Amino acid sequence: PAPNQALGGDVEQPEWGGPLRQGECHVDRLARVLAAPRDERRYGERFAKARELFRLGLQLFFERHLRGCAAALVEGLLLEDKALPQSLALAHLADGPESCVFGSIVEALREEVAATEAAEVELERALLEVQWLDMQMLFTRELCERAQAQAIYSAAETHQQRWFDLLLSMDDLARKTTARHGAASAGVAAARVDKRVLSRLTLVQAQYGANPPISRPPEECAKLARRAVELWPADIMARTWSARREDFEALVGSSAAPG
Repeated sequence: PAPNQALGGDVEQPEWGGPLRQGECHVDRLARVLAAPRDERRYGERFAKARELFRLGLQLFFERHLRGCAAALVEGLLLEDKALPQSLALAHLADGPESCVFGSIVEALREEVAATEAAEVELERALLEVQWLDMQMLFTRELCERAQAQAIYSAAETHQQRWFDLLLSMDDLARKTTARHGAASAGVAAARVDKRVLSRLTLVQAQYGANPPISRPPEECAKLARRAVELWPADIMARTWSARREDFEALVGSSAAPG
């Protein structure tokens, strides 16, 4: 689909960061948006900036600037994943996950970065892959619930097994990526390892780990959540999931401003 069709609106209209400057390309605007300061305590501002990053990511995808596209999408997800536009994440039940624009982007990025071994590129790809697997799980759950409601139990079992397979794939990718880059985050290669991404990949193991067939013990999930906070102490999502007294105190301090 064309960019306007994909987002269901005018993707030339900035969501955050002021109007387009004369002669400003999307790569330059992305750099400006990323460098612009924001009040992290205000949810509305975080949401708007993330929305702009997703808009730029889609624009850069259609311009085939895949490295810029990946950077924009990753920064958007780290800032506020709920700002991902529905039309960018939407898949039609009749057409399957292949109809999702986000999935098409991930597929293109997968092919683009397959030959590189750069840590930052692999971490970006892993986070986007995990997000895509999570989205497919939601799609599969919807199919399963519809099959159950229609008493098509064989189809429901097939969708349920698919959900398990997606869960295992997501957890496996997150575990292997954090294991491979976790040590480097404290070593000489630390500058090339984004601890924010490592934190999110660690957190997803805590968020979904209790589900069968993983069935991770509660204490292990709690340990993973604490590790996510250690990697990125300022992350609201990690603090909320860890839910210790010190986390709530940190959240109260970071949300003192209205928004």
